[in-house]
Amino acid sequence: MVVEPVEVSGAVERRGREMRDVATGASTAPGTLAGHVGATETIEVRTGGPAGGPGRVTPIWGVVVDGRVYVRSSHGAAGRWYERARRRGELSVVTPGGDLSAQVVPVTDDATLDAVDSAYRRKYDDWPQYLPALVAAPARGNTLELVPAPDAAASGTFLLGGDLEVRRLGYGTMQLTGPGVWGPPEDRDQAVAVLRRAVELGVTLIDTADSYGPDVAEELVREALAPYPEDLVIATKVGFARPGPGRWAVDGRPERLRERAEGSLRRLGVERIDLLQLHRVDPRYPLEDQLGVLEDLQREGKVRHVGLSEVGVGTLEAALGAIRVVSVQNRYNLGDREAEDVLRFAEARGLAFVPWFPLGTGGLTARSGALGRVADALGAEPAQVALAWLLQRSPVMLPIPGTSSVTHLESNLGSASLELDEDALDALDAAAG
Repeated sequence: MVVEPVEVSGAVERRGREMRDVATGASTAPGTLAGHVGATETIEVRTGGPAGGPGRVTPIWGVVVDGRVYVRSSHGAAGRWYERARRRGELSVVTPGGDLSAQVVPVTDDATLDAVDSAYRRKYDDWPQYLPALVAAPARGNTLELVPAPDAAASGTFLLGGDLEVRRLGYGTMQLTGPGVWGPPEDRDQAVAVLRRAVELGVTLIDTADSYGPDVAEELVREALAPYPEDLVIATKVGFARPGPGRWAVDGRPERLRERAEGSLRRLGVERIDLLQLHRVDPRYPLEDQLGVLEDLQREGKVRHVGLSEVGVGTLEAALGAIRVVSVQNRYNLGDREAEDVLRFAEARGLAFVPWFPLGTGGLTARSGALGRVADALGAEPAQVALAWLLQRSPVMLPIPGTSSVTHLESNLGSASLELDEDALDALDAAAG
């Protein structure tokens, strides 16, 4: 349907399904932060959030310049919403479709401030009771740019097992434990905050394992996220024993697999595990016996779907002949593609391919190398480019980058909206050999 051009709030005109800033022609598509602010005279912001309650809703004034969103407080730094936003480093804009999270960045360069002044005068010229304060020195000197928060939704979705829709960019919990993936984290509150922030930013796939800690990561998931959101899918793994920090021993004894899976149910606080993965195939025991335990758990309603980890195509084919497998988790990244044949097999069969160690880049990490050059050209971090490369590598790819830092988590999720063109992909492929 074509919509005739109409004037919207004096500064934006509607053309079809998108809007453009009249002064610049920059796209401000509906449903985006810029689209909402450009089309709304008085916007509402919320400066609380999950960490501090639902937050107070405050009406404020905002403009769009060159596709970027700017807001000001008529009271300058004394505005309560402004003070809270600066302290938290973020706020949420209330829209008909739900809150849009944004990070706040102070603006100091005069050219941008002049452009924002002009945008305020155009948009609010019929609000004489408020306009003078919005372009006065206190407001001008406390201008904030609202930068859309990273959102895992931008990575697209995958239907796991045919019935569980997940966003393709997930989160892995291994780094939340103590050194050597052993014991509790040094800062438990920080670990909980990372998990909660991941879900706030749209992650719907959390990958963990009984051996991370051991037990610690699963317990943290429950502490941080239970009661779980309806759309959250939790994948865990069994099949490793942990003799000590940094030490791993494959243990595929059928009775041990069942014992550990039952423990995962308790630690996660669920009646059924969404995806239970065999962490490693133990060569000491028949594959069918190890898979049989997982199948029995499925039959008992304790496991929904089954996956494998670190297997070749032959083992994966053999497993598929015995049980329904919906995913495979192998080491794979820009610098290590030994599992390429498994990826292509998974793609052909519609299985999820979950690359562990997704940020391994080998010798490509030098800023002067191909990865650094592509990152610089895009204004991105090398890790973001490495994750974007994975997402574009295959539609069945579900990266699960882990971190113990909220800042790094947000940076990783920024890769969801990063697009690599053919030249960038060719340069990365050539560099990786």
